[in-house]
Amino acid sequence: MSGLLTFDLSPGASALERLLSVVRRRGFNIDALQAVRSGDADRGLAVELTVSGDRDVEVLSRHLSNLGDCRVLAVQSQTCGGVDQDAGIDRRTS
Repeated sequence: MSGLLTFDLSPGASALERLLSVVRRRGFNIDALQAVRSGDADRGLAVELTVSGDRDVEVLSRHLSNLGDCRVLAVQSQTCGGVDQDAGIDRRTS
């Protein structure tokens, strides 16, 4: 299964390293990664991550949401047939 995750990372120096470590430990491959500094330097990075693996991307999303410096905004799963299915995840906080 593969999927696209969109989230914000805190501006901490090791936030991206922790995120990539969780992805690797959970058995997912990184197919694409885009990280852009948010307009305000204090807000950190806006990240889009495309992953693939044998497990459902929702499993990875739950683990990433447990990181203190990662806020998952959206998850889109892709089935083997290549049809996008929105996982319906929205964990935005006000």
